[in-house]
Order: sequence, then C-alpha cells, then structure tokens
Amino acid sequence: MIKRRILNVIIVFVSVILLSILLQGCSKADKLSKLGYPEAEIDKISKSTYVGNIISNNLQYNDFRDLKKHEGYKEENLEGYTKVFNKIYTKDEMDMVVIGINALEEKSKDYTEILEKNNEDIRKEIEKALSPKITLKSNELTATSTDKGKDYVKSIITAQSYFDGDITNSAIIEGNFLSNKLGDYQLVVKLKDSKGYQAEQVIKFKLIDNKVPQIKIPSNNNVFQGDNIDLMKDVVGVDNFDGDITKKITIEKNDFSTGKVGTYAVVYKLTDNASNTTTATRELTVKPIIKVNDTFELNKYKITLRSFTYNRTDSEPASYFYNYYTAKEGNTFLITSLRLENLDNIKRRPFEIGGNDEHKINVELIYDGTYTYEASPHGLNNNWYDIFMSIDPLVSMTENLSFEIPISVKDSGKSIVLKFSRYDSSAESFFVKIR
Repeated sequence: MIKRRILNVIIVFVSVILLSILLQGCSKADKLSKLGYPEAEIDKISKSTYVGNIISNNLQYNDFRDLKKHEGYKEENLEGYTKVFNKIYTKDEMDMVVIGINALEEKSKDYTEILEKNNEDIRKEIEKALSPKITLKSNELTATSTDKGKDYVKSIITAQSYFDGDITNSAIIEGNFLSNKLGDYQLVVKLKDSKGYQAEQVIKFKLIDNKVPQIKIPSNNNVFQGDNIDLMKDVVGVDNFDGDITKKITIEKNDFSTGKVGTYAVVYKLTDNASNTTTATRELTVKPIIKVNDTFELNKYKITLRSFTYNRTDSEPASYFYNYYTAKEGNTFLITSLRLENLDNIKRRPFEIGGNDEHKINVELIYDGTYTYEASPHGLNNNWYDIFMSIDPLVSMTENLSFEIPISVKDSGKSIVLKFSRYDSSAESFFVKIR
C-alpha cells in the first residue's frame, strides 16, 4: 500500500514537470511568434541556449536575420550577440554588436563569465576589447648602414583595428632609436583608429646585423695566355651595415694560371664586422694566343700577321686615315700587316673579306690598357673600308693587306689583341697578340 502511494506521488511529480516544460515551450513559441519568427525557425530557436536572450531583449526576427547577415558574423558567438542586442546596443549599432562581441571573445578567456556581469560592466569590457591590436612579429631587427628613422621599426610590428584593418603605417613610435646603431631597444607604440579607439604598447627588440655582405666580381673573365692579371682588381665587397669592406676580401681557393689554357675557379671570401660570411666563385677562362709571325687557318684562309709601330710627323703627307683621326705630330700608331693565303683561290676584293657569306671573316680589336685617342677608337668589327691601306683586288693565291690601329699608346706593356672568327659564328676563334 505504501509502495503504491509512493509510486503515485512520483507519477504526479513527473507529470507536473512535463506539463511545466510543455507550457514553458508553448510560452516560448508564442513569444517568438509575436516577435515575428516564422514557424520553421521557432522550434530550432526554442531549443537553443540563446532563446531567453531573444525573448528578454525583444529581438525581432527581422533584426535577428540582419544580425546573421553581417559580414563579421560568427555562429559560435550568436549567444553573445543576442545577449547585448537591444540590451546594451540598439539595432542601429549592429557593428558594435557583432564586432564588439567578436573582439571580446578573442581577447577574453572568461568571455562567457563577462556576459553574466551587469550591462555597464559588459559595455566597459567590450570597449576595452575594441582597442587596436599591436603585435611584435620579431624581437630582432636588421641594422642599416645609415639611419632610417623610427618608421623603420614598423617593419617588425603589425597593428590591426577592428574597424579599419591594418593601420600599421599610422602607428607612432616613441623613444630613442637609431637604425644604424646595434643594441637592445625599448620603444612605445601608440595607435588610434578612425573610431577613436586607442592602444599603447611597449615593445622590446634587438637591432642586429645578420645580413651577409656582397662580393661583386668583374663581368669580363677572359684572360689571354701569358698575360698578367690582378685577381683583386675590380673585385668589390659591400655590406649593408659596414659599407665598403673590399679590403676584407680574401681568396680562399686559387688554382688559376695564365700559363695554361683552360677554365679556372677562384673563390673569394668576405666576413663583415658582425661575423656574417659569404663566398663568391669566379670562373676565369684562359684563351690560347697566337703570336705575331705565327700562321693559323680560318675559313679557307691561311693568315699571318706582322706588326710594327709608326710615328707621324708634320712633314709627312696626311692620308685619308690621318685626316679621319685628326692625327697630330708625334702621334704613334700600331700598324699590322695581314698576309692572307687564299686556299681555295676565291676571287674577291679586300673590302669583301668582312662581308657576310660563308667564306668571309670577322676581325675584332681587343685591348686592356688605358690609352689616349685623337678621336673615338675605331675598331675592326666588320668595318674594314676605313682601315685598309691597300685597295688592290685579292685575285691571287696570296696578298698582303696593311691596316693601322689608331692608338697613341701611353701605357706600354698592355695587351692588344685581334680576334679572328667566321663572320657567321664566333664559336671558332683565334686570338693574335700584336702587342
């Protein structure tokens, strides 16, 4: 009998609870319906954790729908949005509802606990969370050779406004700083965005030199057999912080020799004052050289060169050549006599040797000295008309052709070389040293 009574009491108690839940559910559904929520949404919202916020804050369905359409909307923050909508911020402050809650959730670990505070305290926490965010990307900054000012520090910070996005460029850096003075720095970064939200943060970093220096090597790396060469000439060392440090360059590897034809590797090493080290490899090619009076064959010709110097005086007649170069008394010129043996008995005039068919040749003047010219240097590259002293047709098996290189030599002992090659290809080249 007692057990039956207890069972009846339990049944009645459960029934009351179920009825209460049912009535409460009906009450929520009715209230949501009055707020304009469609029937398809009511059941889902009635079971949500934020339904109480919607009802207590009289959040109309149209406003709820606009809230979810906001570009910054996050589903996981929906309960927070409904908590403050119409309670702390109005529908005209939709940005503050969404952006403010997003900022609060990002910066506060006790985000849900904050939402349980009174309205004034919640507003204060949101306002504080909306201040711009300053991030130090690195605690090291590379020094510069000259001071670039405090704005250089902005390269290692980012500043984000919840309303304006990246505002790093508008940051104000306060404190003593020189980008060309190594050491530890402590500066203050201040920010203010378009909505008036401000931030201030102390940043600490070290100004270092961690960039390797540069070794610049000459672009001309061809050397003639037997020539002397200074491997350090025109090799330059530059550092971003120390400037010109050419004197600190050393040669780590050097098997170079001008006595033997071939390609050689020379390795340069450079270390700056901060112990940053770099190397550079230079490939030098030693080209074979043919001496004056030696003979070589090229493109159906056997070629022999002879050379001598010539000094002009006023008593001598001025030829076309001298008029062209306005040669003056005492000018010294290098004269080369070119003997061509026509191996296939090809009949042509001397001017045609520099042409463009399969039997023609190209001659180029190469020199490595510092010379004084009476006019611009007139090389031999495909332009033999002005430099031939003989105009006799080349119709026999052999012919001598004389031409002059218009050089007044001031530095003796420097290389002057003629490069002979096929007109249509320089793959097969002969170098004849005439001085």
